[in-house]
Amino acid sequence: MRMLNRICIERARGRGAEETWPVAGYTCTSPHTSGETTAQNICASAGMADFKEQFEQKLDNLLQSKNDNVVIPRKEKRAQWIAQLHKIEKEGPKTSDDYNMKKIFEILRVGDDDRLIRKRKELETEFKFIVCFEEVHQTISVAHSAVGHGGEKNTFKEGQKKWANLTMQCCQMFISFCIECQDKKKRRVHKGLVVKPVRSETIFSRCQIDLINFQTLSDGEFKYILTFINHFSKFCVLRPLTSKRAEEVANTLLPIFFTFGAPVILHSDNGREFVNAVISELSTLWPELKLVTGRPPPPPPKPRCS
Repeated sequence: MRMLNRICIERARGRGAEETWPVAGYTCTSPHTSGETTAQNICASAGMADFKEQFEQKLDNLLQSKNDNVVIPRKEKRAQWIAQLHKIEKEGPKTSDDYNMKKIFEILRVGDDDRLIRKRKELETEFKFIVCFEEVHQTISVAHSAVGHGGEKNTFKEGQKKWANLTMQCCQMFISFCIECQDKKKRRVHKGLVVKPVRSETIFSRCQIDLINFQTLSDGEFKYILTFINHFSKFCVLRPLTSKRAEEVANTLLPIFFTFGAPVILHSDNGREFVNAVISELSTLWPELKLVTGRPPPPPPKPRCS
């Protein structure tokens, strides 16, 4: 299709104002001629024709696989049904097929044409036409454009307003070939996980403690590192620990609190139970201390390995 576009445009530039040439079965005229179809429009028409051909080929394969359960007849078959209904009106139903036809369909006179519609319970009921195979592409195209190239559900709902035998499967098949819908999928940008930052209004309103496990690289008896971070200033204090017991963590935090001050909210990625145990030990050592357990922000997403 891109090659066809390029050929049309190059020939349009090189030819005179009144010259014509054949391209893939079309007669393209120079875009300089007023009132004539441009080469780009001809190429777009060729693309739409190719789209329709592919869609109808796949739809034909689908209908053939259904055998007797076909709900979308060919144009000739629909004309036979109309003739059969006319015969039933004159002579009355004689076979089971005649009774089924009379029960399911009826004829609506539109101008000089007889149109096949779904049987109505009452004459005031809104009628729905029976679409044939040759009309399916145009029918779905109109409905799909009416909903702004929406999904198959919206397209099917719009088509069902006028056509009785239009199926969801046909709409899904049409959208799978729709060039504009495919371009939308390619342009769609997937947003990653948005991590909300931790906000602190004052210098010691919120602090965080975490433990880093260094057992494989321990320094003598010290196997853990305590990190104390002030979220307002991002100031970090590191202290070595021999264990991750709440008593030792509390005893290590006290000198930090005495130096810089105690926070209002204390949280940790090690879990709320760990923080509660540390606060309980701090309250025992410093009864006047008032701390609130906070909830840490969600961790950033880890990169996926392909």
